[in-house]
Amino acid sequence: MLLIIFGAGASYDSSADVKSEDSNPPVHLRELLQYRPPLADQLFDNRPLFARVMADFPQCQAIVTRLRHRPSDQSVEQMLAALEGETGEHPVRRAQLLAVRFYLRQAITLCQADWKRLTQGVTNYQTLLDVSARWRSRYGHVGLVTFNYDNMLEQALGGRRPFDCNTR
Repeated sequence: MLLIIFGAGASYDSSADVKSEDSNPPVHLRELLQYRPPLADQLFDNRPLFARVMADFPQCQAIVTRLRHRPSDQSVEQMLAALEGETGEHPVRRAQLLAVRFYLRQAITLCQADWKRLTQGVTNYQTLLDVSARWRSRYGHVGLVTFNYDNMLEQALGGRRPFDCNTR
């Protein structure tokens, strides 16, 4: 059996046309980068798309600066956990963190939809699924596990079960 594990952040490099190492991408790709699926530590970046979504959830704005400018040794998940630890002494924190959840859901959904539109649905997920299906027809079962916060893998599957074919 082949087991493919998609770690958190796998969608960040989902387009072969946009490279991680591009510090100065071509002009025609720069607009795309605001829609690129973010890594966890980029979820609160000052992107136009994120700013529009954040405007819909003003309760989270009071803690965004802390999420953006946290200590270098602290992940966004650790900062959110620390903020959650403050809810006993600062009850409004609950509403702020709830707003963060709604913000994240909306920001990821819109980012993913725009990324799909701008890449015209051509992602490395389809390529990998094609290669995996070929491997399965030769050698056996393929399992997919994802730890991503988006559902780009599920979209690439398109509701089908590509590995459920009787090829032997």
